[in-house]
Amino acid sequence: MKNDGLLRPEDNEIMKNKGRGCGAISPAVDPPTKSSRRPLAVVVLAGGKGTRMKSSIHKMLQPLAGRPMLEYVLMAVSGLSPERTVVVVGHDAEAVSARFRKSGISFAYQSEQLGTGHALLQSYRILKGFGGDILVVNGDAPLITTGLLRRLYRHHLVKHGNMSLLTFCVKDPNGFGRIFRKSDGRVSRIIEHKDCDVEALGIHEVNTGLYVFDYRVFDLAQDISNSNHAGEYLITDLVQLYTEGGYKVEAVKGAGSVGVALGVNDRSQLVEAEKVLRHRIRQRWLKRGVTFTDIKSITIDDTVSIGRAVELGAKVKLLGTTSVGDLAQVGAHSELTDCEVIKGAEVPCHTVAKNEKFDS
Repeated sequence: MKNDGLLRPEDNEIMKNKGRGCGAISPAVDPPTKSSRRPLAVVVLAGGKGTRMKSSIHKMLQPLAGRPMLEYVLMAVSGLSPERTVVVVGHDAEAVSARFRKSGISFAYQSEQLGTGHALLQSYRILKGFGGDILVVNGDAPLITTGLLRRLYRHHLVKHGNMSLLTFCVKDPNGFGRIFRKSDGRVSRIIEHKDCDVEALGIHEVNTGLYVFDYRVFDLAQDISNSNHAGEYLITDLVQLYTEGGYKVEAVKGAGSVGVALGVNDRSQLVEAEKVLRHRIRQRWLKRGVTFTDIKSITIDDTVSIGRAVELGAKVKLLGTTSVGDLAQVGAHSELTDCEVIKGAEVPCHTVAKNEKFDS
């Protein structure tokens, strides 16, 4: 086995197919007692090829406001302080794992992309014996926030859910999986868009791909079937499996735009995601006291640090690891990459610099 930090199928006993759905397994762990603390693990699904991105760079490593896409997801989930974080990788696995190997996360390898349910199962060996809840997110959703994830997880705990998911009601549900509810309002199943009949196409409550599962997930996931239009083992089947098993499935309806929870699949969506991230960055520094001559014209990478009472002229670009000290001023039309601006320094207008230091 290659010593690259990846858990491969030959090392994953859940992949020893015994003829049941995605492969049968023995019970993963004894149920946690009522008195025990419920720890949290996170599984990030990042094994897709990202063909629609049409790039030589893996989708998870696409740059967005100074960071690779996957890093925003890892930052969001880290805010929940999970005990374990597992990233499921597939295409260009070595490149993705190499970039984040020092982040204290584990990697599981998905050699074939057989669906989201199949991807989840790759994390079994790493999480075997884990007795808490498992949050599952997509690695191509850079706009998700810790607050959004915390709201989902808190609902899961308060409502004593066995499985919980985030949904949104949208005007145009085209392309989304639809949420089916029972007469009592409880979620009974999710139908992918390609598998929807006329009735299902009229449903406007949709799935976002954010889930929390209890310790039963790996046992139930063995019965996921690939009898769907795509011929894949889909994580959405777990709703019906939990429901049929008599377990409680909870749904949290998100507020605002569904875009905060969705994946970035092509160049157009990449551009839109960067616009949102850069707006968030500017607003963050504005609230911390930075003065902008023309805020909409400013470009700041997420990796930049800015001190107190800093003034930025119009069309300034602060990129890479640039740091700007307290009381400093950066003149209009300047572009600083990996630079250091000392406290109280003044950077002249139209300055273009890289790896330079500006003294006061």
